Amino acid sequence: MLLYQFFGSENSTDIDVMFFVEEIPENIHACRALCNDLAQQFQQKKGITENINSNIAVVENGRIKAIFKGIIDESNNALFYTYKLHYQDFSNQISQVLPRNIDVKLIRTARVLLSFLTKTTERSLVKKGLQGDFNEKLAALKVLDLAHYETESALGNTNTIPDFQKTFAFQIGQTLALLEGKEYYTKNEVGAHFPDLQPFLNRNKGLSNEILQQYLDIFIEKGYERLPFMTQRYE
Repeated sequence: MLLYQFFGSENSTDIDVMFFVEEIPENIHACRALCNDLAQQFQQKKGITENINSNIAVVENGRIKAIFKGIIDESNNALFYTYKLHYQDFSNQISQVLPRNIDVKLIRTARVLLSFLTKTTERSLVKKGLQGDFNEKLAALKVLDLAHYETESALGNTNTIPDFQKTFAFQIGQTLALLEGKEYYTKNEVGAHFPDLQPFLNRNKGLSNEILQQYLDIFIEKGYERLPFMTQRYE
């Protein structure tokens, strides 16, 4: 049986679907193939043509045991807390929330931010940061000036500026809130906590990266403050 759950922001322009499987394939290519296959089955079943963001996870005793994309604790809690925001075809498969691993979230956020800039003029610096530990990721982010990345050509034509800005705003806002002890899993929640990020979260066009740079600087500052106490620096 095709078992799945919708999750994420209630007003998202994307369709985020988590498919539940018995085991995660051993390599990334097999995982992608399975995600694509399940997405096609889902589209046929629902009679829709829209693209979906698909992921796969293994659930045991009401909690995620293994996952393809993302952090287990974050994905687990996102499924639990955003279940009610969507019309669902199945009962909530997640019955237990997990304690958050803040160190892993910091590292993952730094990686996500850098990954958007792999085709820019700073690609060598960015790739070094991606391959290194959290300290090296912070060092790479510290050098970057987001004012240089306000056009698609500056990004290497791999992403639109609104998508780039939305991801930056959500990831940084979500992470800074987590450092305050608050778990947010939707754009509205992050925007309510950080109102000046809301236009970016809404993918408004024509926005300067000045505010995002301010938040990036705060993220870097908080990252360096936590660095000496981190129990792990790699994902």
